[in-house]
Amino acid sequence: MLEKTMPEETMTLDFPPPNPFMPRKENLKCIKAERANEGEPGIPELISKEEDKSLQIWYKQDDSFEQPFIYVNMRILTKDCGFPTDPKALILSTIWESMMVEHFREIGYMASLGGINAQMQPGTQEINFRYSSYNDMKGVLTYFETIFKQIRDFEVDEAYLVQVRDRVERQIRNKLLNEPYQTLNLVLNHALSGRMTTQEQLEVTQKLTVADFHEFKKEFLKNSFSQWLVMGHIQKEEALDLVLTALDNFKSEQR
Repeated sequence: MLEKTMPEETMTLDFPPPNPFMPRKENLKCIKAERANEGEPGIPELISKEEDKSLQIWYKQDDSFEQPFIYVNMRILTKDCGFPTDPKALILSTIWESMMVEHFREIGYMASLGGINAQMQPGTQEINFRYSSYNDMKGVLTYFETIFKQIRDFEVDEAYLVQVRDRVERQIRNKLLNEPYQTLNLVLNHALSGRMTTQEQLEVTQKLTVADFHEFKKEFLKNSFSQWLVMGHIQKEEALDLVLTALDNFKSEQR
């Protein structure tokens, strides 16, 4: 029979640490913009500098809903490491996204308690990031500062990396076991897009090493072009500050 283990006398119960992403009621605001053009909704305006060739920031003040929310859509275009045309880079970007999701799990939980919903994932041509939350700018800036710094610096758990690689390999291998009509769809997609076949994906994944991922992470997204769309109850200066905070933390040091 298992013996009951009593907690040490020195152990004490306490409150959890403060959640930096929790919005405060007094910081929420609704600044509904007046519509022009006979009541038609406004369109986003470009607020970044035209001479900045690596960045576009589009902004739209909410003119429809009196709710204290902001929304951010961002995409990053890059050719680092051969992305998105190189088969090896495409597989590594998928593994990179899975590693980030695991690394940000605790932060994501804390952020979700504060009403933050965010997702970043690689597409076939770019890296996509979507975000929505209350418009308490203190918590918003804290989130963007934390996340974009750790995208650059997140530590690699090599044991988990091997698990992710094996899982990706298994998912690709399972595609080869699909019904004939499903396999035909994969062949047609390959023919129309010019991208690698499922068999080629499998062969590339089987050859990947831990060193390959470390090299990919070191070089990926060093050179990029990003487009941002910031909408909701947020002022133009706050939208600029949000984007620049994210990029300053992302590019401040070499990985």
